[in-house]
Amino acid sequence: MGRRLWPAVFLSMLLVADLSVLATHAVAGPLIRLERIGRRLAAGELTETVHIRQGDDLEAMQADSAPTMAEMHVKELEAHLAGIEAAIKPFRL
Repeated sequence: MGRRLWPAVFLSMLLVADLSVLATHAVAGPLIRLERIGRRLAAGELTETVHIRQGDDLEAMQADSAPTMAEMHVKELEAHLAGIEAAIKPFRL
């Protein structure tokens, strides 16, 4: 019976390892993407959006962050527009 049991144990261990990789990838992948986007936001690059694959555990975070990202982008555009207006003010008649 021992000789028949070891292949089953080995296959079970492989299955558990594969499932563990899949489960951690569903969380780690979005976290890594969020970390990269956070670094870009900190550097002032507000053009990034958070894209989470459907079914990932962090879908709710994407929905929560979308309005904040849009607001930050609007503020950046308003600041840019103010700079343009200040630059062309001397040329207005």
